[in-house]
Amino acid sequence: MTATRSPIRVADFAIDGLETYSLGSASPCQYRFLDCQRLLKENVIYVVAFLELPTQPYAVVSYPWRPATPATNISASFKVKAIEKEPRISVDVLKTIFIAASFFGCHLLWIDKLCARQDSRAPGDGKLDNEWQVQNMHSIYRGCSTCLALPGGLSRLATLDERTNWMERAWTLQEALAPPAVNFIIDWTKGDAILQHNASIAVKEVLPGKAAVIELKALLEGSLKSEVRLITNESKDDSEKYLWQTLRLLGNANEVQDSYPIMALLGAMDHTNDTGRLNAIWRCTTMRSAKYAADMIYSIMGLMDITLTNIESAKDPQEVVVEFTRALTQKGHQADWLGVAPNLGPWLRMSAMPLLPMSEDDGKGKTTAYIEVGYGKLAKVKDLLEKNPRDMMWWWLKNAPKGVVDQSGYLTFTSLATSAAESKDKTVYSEYRLQRDHPGSVIHCSSNRAWDILPELRSPHFVVVIGTKEQYLSGIFSSMVDPNTTLLMLVEEGREGTFRNVGYAWADENASKGWIERTFMIGG
Repeated sequence: MTATRSPIRVADFAIDGLETYSLGSASPCQYRFLDCQRLLKENVIYVVAFLELPTQPYAVVSYPWRPATPATNISASFKVKAIEKEPRISVDVLKTIFIAASFFGCHLLWIDKLCARQDSRAPGDGKLDNEWQVQNMHSIYRGCSTCLALPGGLSRLATLDERTNWMERAWTLQEALAPPAVNFIIDWTKGDAILQHNASIAVKEVLPGKAAVIELKALLEGSLKSEVRLITNESKDDSEKYLWQTLRLLGNANEVQDSYPIMALLGAMDHTNDTGRLNAIWRCTTMRSAKYAADMIYSIMGLMDITLTNIESAKDPQEVVVEFTRALTQKGHQADWLGVAPNLGPWLRMSAMPLLPMSEDDGKGKTTAYIEVGYGKLAKVKDLLEKNPRDMMWWWLKNAPKGVVDQSGYLTFTSLATSAAESKDKTVYSEYRLQRDHPGSVIHCSSNRAWDILPELRSPHFVVVIGTKEQYLSGIFSSMVDPNTTLLMLVEEGREGTFRNVGYAWADENASKGWIERTFMIGG
């Protein structure tokens, strides 16, 4: 084994009676892991470091820092120095994680709270280590053997029938997509079992009578059902004994809003084409939130093969998103972030940039994603999505524009376009009534009002083609016939030849015949 891949002892903590855990003296910029066997055999949290990612199998952990349901009556637990206000870590839960890691043949374990220094707000090594860990987090998750997800947090295990906030958090998106496998650890007392719908979901016991693991993708697919049949060792020989299991861990199938994040994540997992995958990742971000808006970008940069520097969670999100999209377009990526949720409209602060939801955290694990729908006016993302479910269905944007982003966040690209104007008819239309009453018009996705296509360039407004809706190929959803697959951006002319994105509209595939190519500089 080379020196860079040989473990270096960092610290060890006897777990019995442990009150406070700290890596404040650890050298910065190292890959740190916990030794599974030392904890299981000796009750010691043994921390080792590597200068490169280890070659031996390791597991990583995904969890919400502030779970939806706080733990009560924890028998033994400890806190982490510098983040004492965060929930304590249960010793029993920690041991269960190590048991699950060993179940998957992993000798090492990575948990951010215990492997990255948490004194990032202090000057010096703590801040340096935090930035390095964030920059390398995607590599850590991508290089693991499995990711162990704990939607109930590190203080308690969640059951399949309880609603958690794991799907709502920004950082768990990377943790779902980067690893080669993701398995949830759940509170489970029924031994090995099968959850049956139109497919089978294996539940594998890892701690008899207490915990089991279940694979992410299978759970996502099953979560789109309100209930699944439960087959245990006791029930499988009795065909008349039907047991049913409710799945709410990642969302409630009876609430339409909960299906959107599930479908978006399945799209990102299923779609291996880079363009379609990146579009699905952007769609996922519109339904998640973080305490700091900049973390919405930091949490996905590795998934898009971008590394940003000078990382600060409290940084101005506009500065971060411009830096990120500039890096994407410089690498030749399309502007896949445009129109991922057309009825949400553009980001009011920077109309050509990705739509970044704002977060409201009640401090108890309940986080709500909002967007600005007017200056000083906010709306819940899920409420807006419910008004036009088609926008969030099983599709990606093909042939999105390629262009250049400048330092002010303006996107310059060339595409087919024509002149347009908002109709004087202020009726709120359904798309199909519009086609009947206003042929040759399109409907603004946010306001449901008609925009008339003009035959000549005699308006400060234009409709611009930004791509075509392409359905994902998946066995979970049947193919849908949609007559309107061309996605348009509605823009209005501003100062010095620039334009502002004011929304999106759908049109049929023949709508742009006869339009001419124009170059637009869009932002503001």
